[in-house]
Amino acid sequence: MVHKLPCLQAYAVVKGSLEFLSVGYETAKTLAYFGATVILACRNLEAANKCRNVILEDRPSAKLEVIHLDLASLKSVRMFAEEYRSKKWYCKCIIFNVYAIWRFFRLSAI
Repeated sequence: MVHKLPCLQAYAVVKGSLEFLSVGYETAKTLAYFGATVILACRNLEAANKCRNVILEDRPSAKLEVIHLDLASLKSVRMFAEEYRSKKWYCKCIIFNVYAIWRFFRLSAI
């Protein structure tokens, strides 16, 4: 049923455990395999880039981006948000390890 997820053919942010054969890695790989543009948001850029390269070896057409994000630092969260917004990507899905938050459009206070 993965092919029916609403985040496919859209942008999905995967945060956490982006080490080879982890839940984050497998999630990112599966979303990319089915056509989502996957943003690998993590503290360890080396691990995220390694994860990205392994996925691209298996699926050269995968759309993957790596952006630094450390949830323990509000400065890092703001920098991630600024970079993400500057690219004008619409976020359909955010996955924190095994937890998924589906985001639907609605206005809120700025």
